Amino acid sequence: MSFIAPLAFALAALLPVIIALYFLKLRREQRTVSSTYLWQELVRDVAANAPWQRLRVNLLLVLQVLFLITLILALARPFHWTHASTGDHLILVVDTSASMAATDVAPNRIGAAADQARRLAGSLPAGTPVTLIAAGDEVAVLLSSSADRTQLDRALGVLEPSGGADLATALELAAAIAAGEPNAEVAVLSDGGVSMPEHITAPPATRYVAVGASGENQAISALSLDPGAAGQGLAAFVRVTNYGQQEAARRLTLTAYGVEEAGAAPSGALVTARDLTIPAGDGLAMTFADLPAGTVYVEARLAGEDLLADDDQAWAVAPVVTGAQIQIVGPGNRFLETALSLLPGVEVTTISLEDYEAAWADPQAAEAQSASEDPEAPINWLTVFDTVLPEEGHYPAGALLFIGPLHSTEFFSVTGVMEAPAARPASANEPLLRFIDLRDLAIQQAAQLALPKWGRAAIVGGSGQSSDGQAPLLVTGEDEGRRLAVLAFDLRGSDLPLRVAFPLLLANLVDYLAPGTTGALPENVQPGQPVALPLPPQAEVAVVRAPDGRETRLPVSDTSLLYANTNDAGVYQVDWEAEGARWLLGRFAVNGSSPLESNIAPRAELALGGSGGDSIAAERPVRQEWWRWLAWGALALLAIEWLVQYRGALVRLWERIRGGGAQQEERLSRPVRVREAALRGEERHRPGRQGPSGVL
Repeated sequence: MSFIAPLAFALAALLPVIIALYFLKLRREQRTVSSTYLWQELVRDVAANAPWQRLRVNLLLVLQVLFLITLILALARPFHWTHASTGDHLILVVDTSASMAATDVAPNRIGAAADQARRLAGSLPAGTPVTLIAAGDEVAVLLSSSADRTQLDRALGVLEPSGGADLATALELAAAIAAGEPNAEVAVLSDGGVSMPEHITAPPATRYVAVGASGENQAISALSLDPGAAGQGLAAFVRVTNYGQQEAARRLTLTAYGVEEAGAAPSGALVTARDLTIPAGDGLAMTFADLPAGTVYVEARLAGEDLLADDDQAWAVAPVVTGAQIQIVGPGNRFLETALSLLPGVEVTTISLEDYEAAWADPQAAEAQSASEDPEAPINWLTVFDTVLPEEGHYPAGALLFIGPLHSTEFFSVTGVMEAPAARPASANEPLLRFIDLRDLAIQQAAQLALPKWGRAAIVGGSGQSSDGQAPLLVTGEDEGRRLAVLAFDLRGSDLPLRVAFPLLLANLVDYLAPGTTGALPENVQPGQPVALPLPPQAEVAVVRAPDGRETRLPVSDTSLLYANTNDAGVYQVDWEAEGARWLLGRFAVNGSSPLESNIAPRAELALGGSGGDSIAAERPVRQEWWRWLAWGALALLAIEWLVQYRGALVRLWERIRGGGAQQEERLSRPVRVREAALRGEERHRPGRQGPSGVL
């Protein structure tokens, strides 16, 4: 215990003064009384007031001394250091990232954070509201300005660690809640293993409650599958990192999974098991070559125990060849073929119009081209007709791109020819023209198109026959579920293939027409992170198989879906269905390991805005003062002293209020009057007379 104003103890000098006043109380004069009725009481009263005698116990003296001592303590403002909350509204921000599952504190860090939150809420006066914000991958308000501690306990009980922590958004939300309450206080309960963006600021009354005690943890920090040397099978790269301060011994096992039968779940085979000694603060990197043929993914595990189990296992998937193709029908165009072949994850084939029509003459080939019913056949996600057009109705499934059409088709109408049109974007914010400059684009000739009902113009231009300059040169859109694009001019009759804009324009067009060709499933994602599923245009249903075998069917309304149920770690398989057939789209792995979450050493300060930014210091104790309680105690002692001093008058007043009889009043008041008369000296002593009552 300490004191803010210790000089107040100088008032203790008044204590001897009060005691001395009791020693020096006025001595009574000797008087003679008529009887011995009040003899003993008067003797005690006189003895107590004789000067410089031994101090006798007196209730009024005790009360006055206690009052002065209590008053002095209140003026000195005693306090003790505490971690209790002192605001009028406590806003709790709890980190629910994966590192909060560490078991260095019981039962784990998320449980310890919940206990700390209960302690902070319990230190508040009754009725003080509490708000609880869970800072995970998504920020959630679990309790809003509630004084019910039972509701707080229930809300704290549902906290589960997973993924990362969006603490920046949580602090912004807490600041918005505290904006209208000047005495609101924000408490951040975390181990500090979070990343904060630049220029983030915390609310003024924010403190950081550090959770955790140790940083001893090992993790599989990297796992990937890559083609082996000389193209011989797959090789697995594994890195194990020791984030602790002590050397650790762990056992690494690597298991490869492959598909033995169509539609069956992958079966695993142990590849290797190796004992490791990992230096403190360092890691070991290993490569395992010549994995079994047909491996689709691998799993690495660390045997043994550490403080965080979630990062002791990891998965990596092998690249999936889907057979998706872009087919070019035309006389051949080196610029077009080269630009399309540079797109990732696709195969580009070129076929002449004659061979294309000959394939349609074969009924089985025509059926495969139009319906794509054969699951084993390559799938043309996009067909490009370069300056040629097939016969009516000879259009394959999937998206279509027409370049330099010569005449009208069932999808669009050609009404004429434009000479040397000046091209420009139809809109300043056209997404197909990102980072593309069309200024001074030279075009020799272009077909004059009537804008179809299904399309919109991305590039417009004009010549003498189209003076308004709004004739469409590039049209995109969707007709009955099929995406289409029409480029009105021949690439050979322009300088577009010689510009940097050409591969960018083709990539944007292909990404729009067939998103699955330019995008692929990510190989590794964090728990809770949404995954975009790039589907071919003809997909009707997407099927996602979770690590536990559960399948989720997602109807396809667009060629790109978001799958967000990725909370479980493991390998997810994505298929798509069309016309009753099923194809594999790919696989992705959800791993809980990340350097930020695996480095579980608790931070003393919560850094804001990177290494050069501000920080929230760890929780500091605050002063808890007692002077208010002492002041109330002094006031209570003063009231008791007054009651004791005037207890006789109060008794008489009470009896009068009760309406007692005259006889009772006389009986009670007579000895009092006699005593008062004796004390006032109303009866004088007669010299020389001695009676049985004695002389004072």
